Amino acid sequence: MGGCGSKVLDNTKLGKHHFDFQIIIGEGGFGKVNAVISRLKKTEDGKDQWYAIKTMAKKQILKKSNNHGLDMLFNERNLLVDLKSDFLINMHHCFQDDDSCYIVMDLMLGGDLRFHMARRDFFNENDARFYIALCALSLRACHKNWIIHRDVKPDNIVLGPDGYAKLTDFGISVRISEETPYCTLGSGTKPYMAPEMLSHSHKHGLTADIYMLGIMAFELLTGRRPYKEGVKKDTVRWVEECMTNDDLTDELPYAHKPTLPEAKFKLSEACTSFISGCLEPRPWARLATGTDAEWDSFKKHAYFEGFDWVNAEAHNATAYPAPVTPNKDTANCDTVGNNLVDTLMGEEKQERLTPEEQEKFADYDYM
Repeated sequence: MGGCGSKVLDNTKLGKHHFDFQIIIGEGGFGKVNAVISRLKKTEDGKDQWYAIKTMAKKQILKKSNNHGLDMLFNERNLLVDLKSDFLINMHHCFQDDDSCYIVMDLMLGGDLRFHMARRDFFNENDARFYIALCALSLRACHKNWIIHRDVKPDNIVLGPDGYAKLTDFGISVRISEETPYCTLGSGTKPYMAPEMLSHSHKHGLTADIYMLGIMAFELLTGRRPYKEGVKKDTVRWVEECMTNDDLTDELPYAHKPTLPEAKFKLSEACTSFISGCLEPRPWARLATGTDAEWDSFKKHAYFEGFDWVNAEAHNATAYPAPVTPNKDTANCDTVGNNLVDTLMGEEKQERLTPEEQEKFADYDYM
């Protein structure tokens, strides 16, 4: 399947001709993601080297108002240059041609958690705990580098062939700092957003990701999100008031305490305590993974009693197998039409960019 260009490859500049494009495994706002085979390298044991390539049409990127598309493109590229972890989708290269920008990333054909949730309705506590812990490891990799992911949800947790998971999609992620430990952007997926993200100021820090982890945890365990309409508006106003007045109170009024709807099967006290700790409306009192002390406390929560953090962190699937074993004969995704000729991004005739427009992508390449 696939194949393009001559057998004698020009290796001076990476391009699309260095890869054999296979099926589409994802589609998004700017383009598509294909599984690809490298024509430049093999694995250590001489097998085909597979990657995923995200293809983004430049014209679509430039159509976003106020340079928002360009900002997202370069934001993701710049963050992934620095971020490397077994629990994150790692970027290997970025390149471009006249029509499109390309990111070469780890290939994960095990499907995302949303795909697997649709096939089993909900996860039991042990199985859910495994993926909640791996997501926490992903967030720890981000947070210790002062990066807020800002879009934690089952769609962005993808599985490898061994069932282990990685966090993906850094398009709206933000790097903050110890000096300015918050951002004020209002973007995100609303049903998962923390109260402080929904306030007028949108001022939020690393623990906003933990709130989203709590929403996702409840969804994994019950097949539904805890709040149909999102967090209560009164709670959003109260949190913003406290933060504006620098009133980091130890008291949480009863009216603002997180209340979880009844699950189909009763959740354990430790599990409920963990989810409530993630869904704590006060960002300063929420569970956290940023500092070493916070991460140590997070791992010691009663919900993780008996969880094998050592083998999980070592990504040792032999000693600590994942609860989901993806079907290795399929892409485990719901893409419409996987015909290469019909759906390969960039094969259609694209509207030409002006030299001034092309110049905006000048610093994109990463080898």
